[in-house]
Amino acid sequence: APPPRPRPSQTPAASTGFVGRTAELKRLDRLLLPTGEQVGQVPAVLVTGFPGVGKTALAVRWAHRVRDRFPDGQLYVDLHGYADRRPLHPQEVLASFLRALGVPDGELPRSLDEAANLYRTLLSDRRMLIVLDNAREESQIRPLVPGAAGCAVLVTGRDTLPGLVARDGVPRLDLDVLGEDEAITLLARLLRSGRVDAEPLAARALNRQCGGLPLAIRLLAARLEEHPRVGIAQLCVELQEAGAFRELPVENDDLFTAVHAAFELSYVSLPEPLRRWFRLFARTEGRLVSGYAMADLAGTTPLEATRALRRLVGVSLLRECAPNRFSLPAPLLRYARRLALREDAQCPLRSV
Repeated sequence: APPPRPRPSQTPAASTGFVGRTAELKRLDRLLLPTGEQVGQVPAVLVTGFPGVGKTALAVRWAHRVRDRFPDGQLYVDLHGYADRRPLHPQEVLASFLRALGVPDGELPRSLDEAANLYRTLLSDRRMLIVLDNAREESQIRPLVPGAAGCAVLVTGRDTLPGLVARDGVPRLDLDVLGEDEAITLLARLLRSGRVDAEPLAARALNRQCGGLPLAIRLLAARLEEHPRVGIAQLCVELQEAGAFRELPVENDDLFTAVHAAFELSYVSLPEPLRRWFRLFARTEGRLVSGYAMADLAGTTPLEATRALRRLVGVSLLRECAPNRFSLPAPLLRYARRLALREDAQCPLRSV
């Protein structure tokens, strides 16, 4: 009898305190779970959203929920689309996946096309989930999509990857910040028993500082756990006085730096004209600013302003809440203001 085929199980552990996202999880069920009706079509979904909004957490949570629906295993890779290292090339990923599928190093194909063909062949009669986390461009993804309808591909990334949507027909799930009730629930799960119940109004004020962004909520919960004598209301005051997460006085600021580092990876990837548009947004209140107002602020046409702002939406540094109405969650707005103070100090701009 032939030896049993490897059954990879590469999905990381789910994050603690995961809350909400019920509608998004159900939508992933509808879009990705095999139905038997696909003929040569591999279900795939692209999850996009702000840095720190919980794209990876959602993908990993869903992968664990449906583990039994993919009995031949799960492949996972962080493509390093936005990271402090270069993005992974698909041939590197294929080599890793093929090893996980039992291909010895000496038999790994040397070319990308050969590796992709072998990968598709090995998956042709399997039911597997492939999670491609933190993607940056379509070219990273296409060679990693199998040809078997029994498989499914879940992609996360900050960029909206319009080519993947238009050419490949991959639906996009835009992940928004948490609603207030979900954010408060997350904070309560991360903190010691009773702290949120003891300061409910302060907890809601703290969430407003976080803008419903899970990464920011986790960061501040860690700060409160590190200093149990600091009340939630006291931390709110410190945040307001500091004006930016990185300016908050802490003994170990790795977590605080992580919020700005997550934003920085997207910001530095922008061409300078788009960086300036992002900094211009810092001169607003961050809520429902129109393209017309931004055009007036920049001294340009509404059409040019709207095009630039929608490019920022495309890399998840801005949200279009309604037609031609844009906004930022509080932590991103705070970061934008910090950049504006640092980089535009010589040319102050009026607010809108």
